[in-house]
Amino acid sequence: MAEEHQLRSEAGLYFGVLVERVWEQKMLVLLVTGLFVLAGAAYALLAAPVYEAKAYLQKPSIADVAALNQGRGASDLVPRLTAKNVYDAFLGTLQSEQLRRDFFVHGYLPRLAEQERQEGREELYAQFVRQFVFVVDRQDAGRLLMTVQADEPQKAVQWLTDYLAQAQKQAKKEILEDVRSGAAAMAASLARSISEGRENARKEREDEIARLGEALKVAESVGLQKPPMIGTGLSAEVSSGMTGTLSYLRGVTALRAELENLRSRKSDDPFVPKLRQMQAGMAFYQGLEVDPSAFQIYRLDGLVEEPVTPLKPRKALIIVLSLIGGLLVGMIVALLRVFARLTKGGVSVKS
Repeated sequence: MAEEHQLRSEAGLYFGVLVERVWEQKMLVLLVTGLFVLAGAAYALLAAPVYEAKAYLQKPSIADVAALNQGRGASDLVPRLTAKNVYDAFLGTLQSEQLRRDFFVHGYLPRLAEQERQEGREELYAQFVRQFVFVVDRQDAGRLLMTVQADEPQKAVQWLTDYLAQAQKQAKKEILEDVRSGAAAMAASLARSISEGRENARKEREDEIARLGEALKVAESVGLQKPPMIGTGLSAEVSSGMTGTLSYLRGVTALRAELENLRSRKSDDPFVPKLRQMQAGMAFYQGLEVDPSAFQIYRLDGLVEEPVTPLKPRKALIIVLSLIGGLLVGMIVALLRVFARLTKGGVSVKS
């Protein structure tokens, strides 16, 4: 116990002497710290500022996409478009490599200084990708944060709004092409139905002419000019049976009149089921046009505001870290000098 107490006393004495020796070189520590602070302040003042503009994007509401669903949902050819369908198409365009490359050439490079454009194209594109960032909200997968960094706040906001506008324009164009394609497919389907209905009506008329022609031959062979007079109780039953093999009971006069009417018919349209409805539907789909301004493919949560303070350099943090780093380095240098002197002079610290 006595030895342990003695070791502790010696360690405490050793540490106290060491602190005293370092304190004697406080000016050195302050000098190193001052140099670090000056270097940090110079960097904070001279480094090019970086500003960041933000936009929070969400899927549109049902009302925002209502204009796209005109005439949709009646067939598998034209299913209804949901807000999620439209928003997913927009996000796909927003983050596509094609849009990035196009904006890089036409929107990004023209706003760079001449000296900046002297760098290699691939280096500039890598820088562009680092400046345009997309972050999906972990709590809401449908919410996307887009950030754009630039050396000027106005430039960051302009790039962000231009990029969103170009993505929206391209996505709307693709969505409208799909809408027109679906409308054209629906119009073609209705056109085929109309054509098939007319063809069926024509064939049915030809079949009816053939049946009535045979019935006329039978009526002529039996000399039946007019329908037979039948008692009141049986008239309805027999009249309903004057078709098929009993069509001859209509009589020669009626059969000839029906045949003449069928042969002289100019159009079978009145006998095509739901023809007018199909024609109206075909005309609707053929003339369907959706105004791009009549629907929205995303909603902006809040406003795209111009940043006031730069994202970096963070001047206060840089100066604080420079102060802490200067103090640590200064103390280390002071300790090294203390040990160097003691080793050189062969003097014990405890003395």
